[in-house]
Amino acid sequence: MSKFKVGDKVQEHVFQNPILTIEHVNGPLIMFEDEGHHRHEAHYKLVPVYPNPPLSHSELRIEHAKGANIEVIDNFGQWSYIAKPGWFDTCYYRVKKEKTEHELRIEKLEKMINDHKVAINIFNQELSHLKPKINY
Repeated sequence: MSKFKVGDKVQEHVFQNPILTIEHVNGPLIMFEDEGHHRHEAHYKLVPVYPNPPLSHSELRIEHAKGANIEVIDNFGQWSYIAKPGWFDTCYYRVKKEKTEHELRIEKLEKMINDHKVAINIFNQELSHLKPKINY
């Protein structure tokens, strides 16, 4: 007796691709459409058939509902934050990667360094105007 029946959709446990339809069952051996040999059922799992398939991007929709920020690829191929995703099948979405404390600290230090460079340049310009020009 097999755990599968003719017409079931199955997938290999390891590779997950492709989904195959069982054409013949002989005890623990199963055969697929367009194949001439049997395979052992132990290597396969049943693919659930949903009367209503899950919505596209369903995992991301759940994360968004839990408060995650969502990004979409824009026309330039860059990830951009989107406040209210449209969940279109033709778009690619992801949960926004939040920066670590270490990355945030680096950003802050780089900004402080840049701000100081700007101030130093301003001070140097003022000094160059105040000092007398030396002609040799």
